[in-house]
Amino acid sequence: MKKKLALMFLSLLVTLCAAEFAARLLMKPEIENTWLKKERFIDKVRPNPWLGATRRPDTWMKNTDISKFPRVKKDGYTILLTGGSVAQLLGESGQLEPRLKKIFNKDITILNIAEGGAEQPRSTIALLLYCDIVDGVICLDGFNEAYKFRSPYLPMDKPPVWFYDMNPLTSNNYDSIGSSWLSNELKGFAERQPFALVSLATSVARKQLQKTYSSESFEDKQYPGLPHEWSDEEKYQYNLGQYKKYIALSKVICKSRGIWYEHFIQPCPALHKHLTEEELKVVGDLGYGKSYEKLAGDLPEAISLLDILEDYSGTLYADQIHFGFKTQGNSILAERVACRIKVSE
Repeated sequence: MKKKLALMFLSLLVTLCAAEFAARLLMKPEIENTWLKKERFIDKVRPNPWLGATRRPDTWMKNTDISKFPRVKKDGYTILLTGGSVAQLLGESGQLEPRLKKIFNKDITILNIAEGGAEQPRSTIALLLYCDIVDGVICLDGFNEAYKFRSPYLPMDKPPVWFYDMNPLTSNNYDSIGSSWLSNELKGFAERQPFALVSLATSVARKQLQKTYSSESFEDKQYPGLPHEWSDEEKYQYNLGQYKKYIALSKVICKSRGIWYEHFIQPCPALHKHLTEEELKVVGDLGYGKSYEKLAGDLPEAISLLDILEDYSGTLYADQIHFGFKTQGNSILAERVACRIKVSE
């Protein structure tokens, strides 16, 4: 009897090990991309009346806690960094400070107000709030804004997607918010477990839940869009005018405060980068490349960084837009940003 039970236990153990191995193979892309902590967004931020959301002080990012931003300008050299997640991760990579220190010959402090998924005019609003406490401003954006320059041509002032997750009253749809919350709870639970089987099981469940709240984009329907009678070209030109306005206003504000401002259009996988096999697995659809390049060309007010990776053949991208932390991506980006600031100074 004991021998039979032992064999049954051993068989069960072998089956579980085999299942765990198979689950790890299936979940390998997701496991390998945990370089960027995949917490749910609302766990990483707190609401802000002017910026939509800012980072909580207890996250791993050291330069993003606005409660530690000074009220008056301090000694040294302080730079405000604005934009989306690429700018945010650049500001946390530690690559900018030493390069800027060589340029200005002063200790550098980065105030990182960039945020994942953020779009203009958030950066311009941030500049209004903090221009009195900095010596210069770097805005690195373009990728998040670019989707508004192709069909269906959403208005530039439409809030980012996470705004609706943080403000359920905008949708009056608590069933969808509940489904989203439960999906994120399952994700958080899976990430706390060491077993890929748990991740696989919860992944299947989350995909089913997500269908219940992602089938309709209520925010696109409820937020005022551009006039239906406008042609695509008219919508494009309207959004372009708004984008130019934000950049121009930022430069005027900085000039009035005696500080410098540089605006950069960030690189992307779809343009001027020979993608490796590893990158091709994670960068997703690259069909936006042509429209993004056109947008960059229509913004002479900004410095385009689209071609900074054309001579680099190694793996940099860990997903559709972010560099892996262990790659040279942020180092290359920081070098080119700092170099162009040096030229303008």
